[in-house]
Parts: sequence; C-alpha cells; structure tokens
Amino acid sequence: MDLSFIEKSKIIIDIVTNKQNQKAGEDIFNRYRQFLKDIKDIERDDDHDEDEKAILKDLRVGALTGAGNANYAEFLLFKEIFPNDMLVINYWSFVRNRTIFSIDISSKTIKINTWRMIASHFFYLGFVFLFLLIFTFLGWVLFEQLSAVTGELSLSSTIVAVIIGTIMSFLMITVFRLLFDHSCYSSLCNQVKAL
Repeated sequence: MDLSFIEKSKIIIDIVTNKQNQKAGEDIFNRYRQFLKDIKDIERDDDHDEDEKAILKDLRVGALTGAGNANYAEFLLFKEIFPNDMLVINYWSFVRNRTIFSIDISSKTIKINTWRMIASHFFYLGFVFLFLLIFTFLGWVLFEQLSAVTGELSLSSTIVAVIIGTIMSFLMITVFRLLFDHSCYSSLCNQVKAL
C-alpha cells in the first residue's frame, strides 16, 4: 500500500492536531448534533437521578471535545461566551490547562491566574526547546554510533538513515504537537483577556 505525499501529509496533520483526541472520521457537525440529541435523552431519562445525569452530561462533553475531566456547566458557559467556531477547541484547551483559569459559573466569568499563565508559557516553550535540543543531540549521537558500527553489523547507510529518520519523525511530531497545544492555549488566554 503506497500512500501519496498528500495522504501522508494529511496523516501527519491529523496526528499533530487535536483530531487524535476525537473519534476518527467523525465530523464536528455530526458530533455536535449527536451531542445535543444525547443531552436531550439524558434529561428525559427517568431511570437516573440528578447526580447520574450530571455525570453522563460531563462524559458526553468529554466525548464531544476530546477533553478529559470535562464539565457540562462549564461547557455551557463557554457556549455563551465564545463564538461557535472556537467553542470546542477553546474548551479542549481550557480543560488541558484548567489550573491557569478560575471560572465562576454564577457570574459567568473566567479569570486568568497571571503567574500560572506565565509559568505555563515557559513550560510549553521550555519543552519545545528541550525537545529540539534532544532532537539535535540524539540525531548526532545516533548517526555517529550507527555509522561506527555499520561495518560490524553490515548496516548500509540507507538503513542508518531510515532508523534515524524514524526516531526524528517521532520527535518532530511531538514538537509540532506541543506547538499546537501552546497556540490553542495562547489563543484562549488572549480571548479570555479580551472579555
């Protein structure tokens, strides 16, 4: 099975973006429509008490957004505050960085803890820098080590390049994923500051 360059690029983009957290092939429209149907079904269901209904709603929000530890009441607040095109990604970013934000559902406000926000920015960018250092150092060390044993193990330079390329691809995907997470987080912080 030979994939074209465009198909390989789409696979890499799917890995780097938050689509890996969502069900494969499920479109946002269908997920949101199914979400609304499920919420209505949960509210009409008399077999569960209110606590169980709240848990089911929280789990359904998590399935919609791909975010763990989701909360239905918070999601409704995000639905009121943010535009529809940014709703899912903003909530996903909020859940992943929950410690930075304080949310008051009754007054419909979201506040940012400035010091935690700064620390989180340094954390994200520090990890990107660290992975780039590891990426560079590991590539150099692997190349030197595999080149040194090429004759002993009967490895061709092509095999050495493939091994190094595979390891470097994993590190590059990790760096892109961190950059994507940081861009979503930064965007959410800017939107909350603008409220």
